[in-house]
Amino acid sequence: MRRARAGDGPTKRRREAAMTDWWRELDDEIVNYLIDQESLTPGELSQKVGMSTDAVTSLLGRLAQEGRITILRVARTSG
Repeated sequence: MRRARAGDGPTKRRREAAMTDWWRELDDEIVNYLIDQESLTPGELSQKVGMSTDAVTSLLGRLAQEGRITILRVARTSG
């Protein structure tokens, strides 16, 4: 029989459900911005959702992998 650990139980499940909902809402927010604007850079999206460009880039990769968005263009930065 497994022993209960601190953090197990209803409170942990509620926290996990809240995080799942938060991620789903964030994903939906990004997809909705892309529906409205069709084309945005990761930097533009990061300003809209209040996250770093790196974090948004990671989310975009996951959304593309899940088939929710298509990444059409990757360009070299100047510099």
